Amino acid sequence: MARPASPDTRSSASATDCMASTISTTATTTTIVAGITGAEVGGFTEFKLDPFLVSEASAAPAPHRLREARRSFVLYLQPSPNTPLQKSLTKFQEHSCRALGPNHAHNTPPHIPLLSRVDIERGPDFATKWQAVDNFVKIIDEEMARYRNMLSPPQFAGYDIPERPSRSLMMRLLSGSGWHKLLGAIEHRMQGKCEAQPMDRLLLAYNVLKSISRPTLHRLREMAKEDIDVDNWVLTGGDWQVCLYEIMVESGVLGVQHQMSQIRTWRLGTPHEKNSICLVPTSLRVKFSVFMARYMPQDHTF
Repeated sequence: MARPASPDTRSSASATDCMASTISTTATTTTIVAGITGAEVGGFTEFKLDPFLVSEASAAPAPHRLREARRSFVLYLQPSPNTPLQKSLTKFQEHSCRALGPNHAHNTPPHIPLLSRVDIERGPDFATKWQAVDNFVKIIDEEMARYRNMLSPPQFAGYDIPERPSRSLMMRLLSGSGWHKLLGAIEHRMQGKCEAQPMDRLLLAYNVLKSISRPTLHRLREMAKEDIDVDNWVLTGGDWQVCLYEIMVESGVLGVQHQMSQIRTWRLGTPHEKNSICLVPTSLRVKFSVFMARYMPQDHTF
């Protein structure tokens, strides 16, 4: 008698194994997903970033802390406030900044530097820690009193675009010998802590980091000729004052002026029109003044 065939369990076994495998895989996947999305991982609102720490050694000191260790001063010759020359120079600064962008000349009011920057360190004794500052101001006071009557306003000698030390736009100037004596006396009494500056220019546009292009400087020169009241300067000599400033906060941004505190001011005198009955047109008088200043400087030794 034929033996009955045994049922084929391979298909069912395979199906069972496959089902078990599927269940196992699903369970594993569920476990992994649960592990990722469960309570063990905090929400976004719980994420915290440690603050970025900068050591004191690498950070620049605050201006008031820097001033506690050192104070800086500058001595400028400037047109007096609210005079035609001062107003027109300010107009040129604002016009040039809007039209062609800022440069380093915009970081200070228009001026002629008389001395290099003077840095004075704090003294060791608390009671007299800034005695050197008082001595510096006293020296300038005394020398201004001695030479004030010998100081004459600078003469306009035309516009120029030099290439060095960096390409710039400037007013050429001619100054009398009284300035040489004044600044030499201050430099001598300060024992090398400052240097007299050549009073031969008033910078109108420059950039110490990247020279301004020559076409831009030519445009600035034409703008200066339109905005700056040179006629009044030539006719009257201008109204000028010597100003001592302390630099409180030095700006590192083009076009943003340094914050300075005015310590002393010495006015040179009230201007008066020269040869008021002269019939020569003002334009010719300006040209003649430039010619005399450039080619006949025998009376000016600075």
